Amino acid sequence: DAPTAHWSGAVYVFVRHDGMWAQQAYIKASNTDKNDEFGTSVTLEGDTLAVGARREDSDSVGLNGDQSNNDLGFSGAVYLFTRQGDIWTQKAYIKASNPDTGDRFGWTLGVSGDTLVIGTSKEDSAATGIGGDQTDNSAEYAGAVYVRRIAPPGSGSGDGGGGGDSGGDGDGDASCTEEACCGGACPAGEVCVEAFESVYSCHVL
Repeated sequence: DAPTAHWSGAVYVFVRHDGMWAQQAYIKASNTDKNDEFGTSVTLEGDTLAVGARREDSDSVGLNGDQSNNDLGFSGAVYLFTRQGDIWTQKAYIKASNPDTGDRFGWTLGVSGDTLVIGTSKEDSAATGIGGDQTDNSAEYAGAVYVRRIAPPGSGSGDGGGGGDSGGDGDGDASCTEEACCGGACPAGEVCVEAFESVYSCHVL
Protein backbone atom coordinates (compact mmCIF):
# COMPACT_ATOMS: atom_id res chain seq x y z
CA ASP A 1 0.00 0.00 0.00
CA ALA A 2 0.94 3.69 -0.26
CA PRO A 3 3.41 4.94 2.36
CA THR A 4 0.63 6.82 4.17
CA ALA A 5 -1.07 3.50 4.97
CA HIS A 6 1.93 1.22 5.42
CA TRP A 7 0.87 -2.29 6.53
CA SER A 8 -2.80 -1.33 6.50
CA GLY A 9 -3.63 -4.59 4.72
CA ALA A 10 -6.15 -5.72 2.11
CA VAL A 11 -8.16 -8.75 1.03
CA TYR A 12 -8.50 -10.05 -2.54
CA VAL A 13 -11.40 -12.29 -3.53
CA PHE A 14 -11.03 -14.64 -6.50
CA VAL A 15 -13.72 -16.81 -8.08
CA ARG A 16 -13.42 -19.63 -10.58
CA HIS A 17 -15.54 -19.91 -13.72
CA ASP A 18 -15.07 -22.75 -16.18
CA GLY A 19 -11.73 -23.63 -14.64
CA MET A 20 -10.38 -20.07 -14.80
CA TRP A 21 -9.68 -17.88 -11.76
CA ALA A 22 -10.50 -14.17 -11.85
CA GLN A 23 -10.37 -11.46 -9.20
CA GLN A 24 -13.83 -10.46 -8.05
CA ALA A 25 -13.06 -7.91 -5.35
CA TYR A 26 -10.36 -5.84 -3.68
CA ILE A 27 -11.45 -5.14 -0.11
CA LYS A 28 -10.21 -2.63 2.44
CA ALA A 29 -11.39 -1.78 5.93
CA SER A 30 -13.92 1.00 6.48
CA ASN A 31 -11.33 2.75 8.67
CA THR A 32 -8.08 1.94 6.85
CA ASP A 33 -5.02 3.01 8.81
CA LYS A 34 -1.33 2.26 8.85
CA ASN A 35 -0.18 -0.86 10.72
CA ASP A 36 -3.70 -2.28 11.22
CA GLU A 37 -2.86 -5.47 9.29
CA PHE A 38 -6.36 -5.89 7.85
CA GLY A 39 -6.34 -9.42 6.43
CA THR A 40 -4.40 -10.97 9.32
CA SER A 41 -7.10 -13.63 9.28
CA VAL A 42 -9.96 -14.40 6.89
CA THR A 43 -12.81 -16.86 6.93
CA LEU A 44 -15.34 -17.37 4.17
CA GLU A 45 -18.57 -19.34 4.08
CA GLY A 46 -20.86 -18.92 1.12
CA ASP A 47 -21.55 -15.20 0.78
CA THR A 48 -20.26 -14.21 4.22
CA LEU A 49 -16.67 -13.06 4.71
CA ALA A 50 -15.05 -12.09 8.01
CA VAL A 51 -11.68 -10.32 8.07
CA GLY A 52 -9.48 -9.73 11.11
CA ALA A 53 -7.24 -6.69 11.65
CA ARG A 54 -5.26 -7.69 14.70
CA ARG A 55 -3.52 -4.32 15.13
CA GLU A 56 -6.50 -2.01 14.63
CA ASP A 57 -6.50 0.64 17.36
CA SER A 58 -9.96 2.01 18.21
CA ASP A 59 -11.37 1.82 21.73
CA SER A 60 -14.96 1.07 20.69
CA VAL A 61 -16.82 -1.88 22.20
CA GLY A 62 -19.00 -4.50 20.52
CA LEU A 63 -20.84 -3.93 17.27
CA ASN A 64 -20.53 -0.94 14.91
CA GLY A 65 -18.93 1.49 17.36
CA ASP A 66 -16.75 4.52 16.70
CA GLN A 67 -14.02 3.55 14.21
CA SER A 68 -12.43 6.97 13.99
CA ASN A 69 -10.05 6.99 16.96
CA ASN A 70 -6.75 5.25 17.65
CA ASP A 71 -6.94 5.28 21.45
CA LEU A 72 -6.37 1.56 22.13
CA GLY A 73 -3.29 0.40 20.25
CA PHE A 74 -3.33 -3.08 18.72
CA SER A 75 -6.64 -3.95 20.37
CA GLY A 76 -7.82 -5.45 17.06
CA ALA A 77 -11.08 -5.58 15.13
CA VAL A 78 -13.13 -7.82 12.84
CA TYR A 79 -15.01 -6.71 9.72
CA LEU A 80 -17.98 -8.62 8.32
CA PHE A 81 -18.83 -8.51 4.62
CA THR A 82 -21.61 -10.08 2.57
CA ARG A 83 -21.96 -10.67 -1.15
CA GLN A 84 -24.97 -10.16 -3.37
CA GLY A 85 -24.28 -11.25 -6.92
CA ASP A 86 -20.72 -10.09 -7.53
CA ILE A 87 -20.86 -7.15 -5.08
CA TRP A 88 -19.28 -7.27 -1.61
CA THR A 89 -20.48 -4.85 1.08
CA GLN A 90 -19.27 -4.31 4.62
CA LYS A 91 -22.09 -5.03 7.05
CA ALA A 92 -20.47 -4.90 10.48
CA TYR A 93 -17.46 -3.62 12.41
CA ILE A 94 -16.86 -5.78 15.46
CA LYS A 95 -14.75 -5.19 18.56
CA ALA A 96 -14.30 -7.27 21.69
CA SER A 97 -16.68 -6.84 24.60
CA ASN A 98 -13.58 -6.00 26.69
CA PRO A 99 -11.10 -4.40 24.27
CA ASP A 100 -7.67 -3.62 25.64
CA THR A 101 -4.30 -2.47 24.38
CA GLY A 102 -2.35 -5.22 22.65
CA ASP A 103 -5.05 -7.91 22.77
CA ARG A 104 -5.03 -8.57 18.99
CA PHE A 105 -8.77 -9.29 18.71
CA GLY A 106 -9.30 -10.99 15.33
CA TRP A 107 -6.00 -12.89 15.23
CA THR A 108 -7.94 -16.01 14.19
CA LEU A 109 -11.45 -16.43 12.80
CA GLY A 110 -14.00 -19.09 11.98
CA VAL A 111 -17.55 -18.88 10.65
CA SER A 112 -20.21 -21.57 10.34
CA GLY A 113 -23.79 -20.76 9.53
CA ASP A 114 -24.91 -18.03 11.93
CA THR A 115 -21.92 -18.38 14.27
CA LEU A 116 -18.71 -16.33 14.16
CA VAL A 117 -15.77 -17.34 16.36
CA ILE A 118 -13.00 -14.81 17.03
CA GLY A 119 -9.63 -15.60 18.60
CA THR A 120 -7.71 -13.06 20.66
CA SER A 121 -4.29 -14.49 21.36
CA LYS A 122 -3.04 -11.87 23.80
CA GLU A 123 -6.12 -11.11 25.90
CA ASP A 124 -5.10 -11.02 29.57
CA SER A 125 -7.95 -12.11 31.85
CA ALA A 126 -7.51 -15.03 34.24
CA ALA A 127 -11.09 -16.21 33.70
CA THR A 128 -11.70 -19.91 33.08
CA GLY A 129 -14.37 -21.64 31.03
CA ILE A 130 -17.29 -19.73 29.54
CA GLY A 131 -18.60 -16.32 30.55
CA GLY A 132 -15.96 -15.48 33.16
CA ASP A 133 -14.76 -12.11 34.44
CA GLN A 134 -13.52 -10.13 31.44
CA THR A 135 -12.33 -7.19 33.52
CA ASP A 136 -9.43 -9.08 35.08
CA ASN A 137 -5.99 -8.60 33.52
CA SER A 138 -3.88 -10.80 35.78
CA ALA A 139 -2.98 -13.53 33.26
CA GLU A 140 -0.87 -11.82 30.62
CA TYR A 141 -1.35 -13.17 27.10
CA ALA A 142 -3.64 -15.96 28.31
CA GLY A 143 -5.84 -15.47 25.26
CA ALA A 144 -9.59 -15.75 24.74
CA VAL A 145 -12.23 -16.74 22.20
CA TYR A 146 -15.40 -14.74 21.53
CA VAL A 147 -18.50 -16.28 19.95
CA ARG A 148 -21.06 -14.10 18.19
CA ARG A 149 -24.27 -15.00 16.45
CA ILE A 150 -24.55 -13.34 13.05
CA ALA A 151 -27.30 -13.16 10.46
CA PRO A 152 -26.34 -14.83 7.17
CA PRO A 153 -27.16 -12.84 4.01
CA GLY A 154 -30.88 -12.83 3.34
CA SER A 155 -31.92 -14.05 6.79
CA GLY A 156 -35.19 -12.51 7.74
CA SER A 157 -35.11 -10.14 4.78
CA GLY A 158 -37.04 -12.07 2.14
CA ASP A 159 -33.84 -12.61 0.17
CA GLY A 160 -34.00 -16.37 0.13
CA GLY A 161 -31.34 -16.77 2.78
CA GLY A 162 -32.29 -20.03 4.29
CA GLY A 163 -35.64 -21.59 3.84
CA GLY A 164 -38.70 -20.03 5.31
CA ASP A 165 -39.44 -17.07 7.47
CA SER A 166 -37.36 -16.26 10.50
CA GLY A 167 -40.12 -15.30 12.85
CA GLY A 168 -40.66 -18.83 14.09
CA ASP A 169 -38.91 -20.99 16.61
CA GLY A 170 -36.19 -22.64 14.52
CA ASP A 171 -33.08 -23.25 16.57
CA GLY A 172 -30.68 -22.34 13.77
CA ASP A 173 -32.04 -18.89 12.91
CA ALA A 174 -32.30 -16.29 15.65
CA SER A 175 -32.66 -13.40 13.19
CA CYS A 176 -35.85 -11.39 13.38
CA THR A 177 -37.28 -7.95 12.80
CA GLU A 178 -36.36 -5.22 15.28
CA GLU A 179 -39.87 -5.26 16.73
CA ALA A 180 -39.93 -9.01 17.31
CA CYS A 181 -36.37 -9.26 18.57
CA CYS A 182 -36.50 -6.30 20.90
CA GLY A 183 -39.98 -7.23 22.02
CA GLY A 184 -38.72 -10.23 23.95
CA ALA A 185 -37.77 -12.82 21.32
CA CYS A 186 -34.13 -12.98 22.45
CA PRO A 187 -33.20 -15.67 24.98
CA ALA A 188 -32.20 -14.64 28.49
CA GLY A 189 -28.75 -13.10 28.57
CA GLU A 190 -28.87 -11.92 24.94
CA VAL A 191 -29.71 -8.57 23.38
CA CYS A 192 -31.03 -7.55 20.00
CA VAL A 193 -28.66 -5.70 17.66
CA GLU A 194 -28.75 -4.77 14.00
CA ALA A 195 -26.32 -7.33 12.61
CA PHE A 196 -27.01 -6.36 9.01
CA GLU A 197 -28.99 -3.55 7.41
CA SER A 198 -32.56 -3.98 8.64
CA VAL A 199 -31.79 -7.47 9.88
CA TYR A 200 -31.65 -7.89 13.64
CA SER A 201 -30.12 -10.71 15.58
CA CYS A 202 -29.77 -11.86 19.18
CA HIS A 203 -26.26 -11.58 20.62
CA VAL A 204 -24.79 -12.73 23.89
CA LEU A 205 -24.21 -9.87 26.31
